[in-house]
Amino acid sequence: MANRRMFSLSVIDTDKFLDMPVSSQLLYFHLGMRADDDGFVSSPKRIARTTNCGDDDLRILATKGYIIPFESGVVVIRHWRQNNQLRSDRYRETVCKNEKATLSIIDNIYIESTNEAPDSIPVGIPNDIPNSVPTGKPTVDSTTYQREPQYSIGKYSIDKSSIDKSSIELGKYRESIEKVEDRESIDNRGYGGKKERERKEPNKTSYPQYSSPSYPQSQQLEPNDIADLFNGICTTYPTVNDITQYSTALSNSLMFDRYSKADYSTIFQKAEQSSTLKARIHSEETPVDFGWILEHSKEIKDGAFDN
Repeated sequence: MANRRMFSLSVIDTDKFLDMPVSSQLLYFHLGMRADDDGFVSSPKRIARTTNCGDDDLRILATKGYIIPFESGVVVIRHWRQNNQLRSDRYRETVCKNEKATLSIIDNIYIESTNEAPDSIPVGIPNDIPNSVPTGKPTVDSTTYQREPQYSIGKYSIDKSSIDKSSIELGKYRESIEKVEDRESIDNRGYGGKKERERKEPNKTSYPQYSSPSYPQSQQLEPNDIADLFNGICTTYPTVNDITQYSTALSNSLMFDRYSKADYSTIFQKAEQSSTLKARIHSEETPVDFGWILEHSKEIKDGAFDN
């Protein structure tokens, strides 16, 4: 791993970056200095504690789109390839290969891949850059290049029985694939099959399940459980009818905060009793709602907004 890292002004010299707390900005630079040659950081929480930052700063960086967290605890710096480029002879591939396999690169920015096969990720700066750009019509060596033979449908006709047989086999193949998707996970990060989720939970949005050392598995909460708890306690605030608009805040809370049901109840009760927060429900700049309360849950839990 290199001892020198760079940061692009196109990433950090923006209002979006500078509007973050100073501690979050500081943590971003420390993560960048300690990341491997692909931008992965295997111990972000230890680095946050070492630099007097906290989980809130990690959550802010994830919410703002500067890092991508994984269930394994690893994070990757989203704009790593805009900040740094290494020559191939100095590059060492990350050991976080499973996490890297779930990412694609668009415009030198890491994005989370869909269920389709991710694009290949090039490494380093290419060494075989030509000295000059060729111009004019390229010449073709007939000894090394031969055109593929073109077959005529008339010459090689397709029998109707073979088409029917292929159609039957294709139908069986598709049915087997659907059964596998219903039975097994289609994602390396623990998501259930799409058809299985739709059949079991037609009205719920699916989120990754994060294990928590603070309370037993039987008490693990679903995003809908948290929203229902909020609606039951925080009657003064806007009711949460669609949790998809709060998916980022919910995912970050499940990953980084890992509260129990009692913790969420305490947070929501404090928010409901806080005249300071209720006065900002209809604020034009920063209205306080379900998402805002989740993002500032630690401050609320610590009593920063108590009357």
